[in-house]
Amino acid sequence: MTSRLIRLTSAAVLLFSLSYILGRAVLAAPAGSEADPFVSRAFLQLYLAEQLSPLVQQVEDLSAKVVELEKRVAPLKARLELRVTLTIGNNVAYIGNKPKTLDAPPYLSDSGRTMLPFRFLGEALGAQVDWENSTRSVIYRLGGRTVTMRIGSPTATVDGRKVQLDSPPQLVNNRTMVPLRAISELLGARVEWDNNTRTASIYP
Repeated sequence: MTSRLIRLTSAAVLLFSLSYILGRAVLAAPAGSEADPFVSRAFLQLYLAEQLSPLVQQVEDLSAKVVELEKRVAPLKARLELRVTLTIGNNVAYIGNKPKTLDAPPYLSDSGRTMLPFRFLGEALGAQVDWENSTRSVIYRLGGRTVTMRIGSPTATVDGRKVQLDSPPQLVNNRTMVPLRAISELLGARVEWDNNTRTASIYP
């Protein structure tokens, strides 16, 4: 689409340039002279206008389509810039293309669920993250929703409603680790898993 627009624009510029050059040549020579025995300036302008009109219209139509496509692509680009990616065993995650070093690398729980440090994912998704030491609970607040998880408990609380977890939060080397998919989806994000690279991609 872009290359075709460039070609059409270049052709339009070439024809306009030709019109200018020929127009100057016509003006420089009297009508009916040896330099200009038949063609008048008015005829040349009319001819070029007729030839250029469809081309100009195509350029305008293509330009409008490019603008429309850019509008459609913009939200996708924005989502990619906010995408969170992380890999099992690697303590470097990415938010868009920006690397972020985690307190501890993600790992797979006994139930095969990806676990990661509780604070990183919540903050990457734009949530307010709190730790309640008395109950050993993690609290996420995002978009009017409150999600609470407690270490060792297979049940989370979402706005007062109980939700079962496939894998409960765990304390590993003094780090609180939470199930990636559960907390992502409870906060309204989408998770994709690549089994070949053992990489998870989270889209807000």
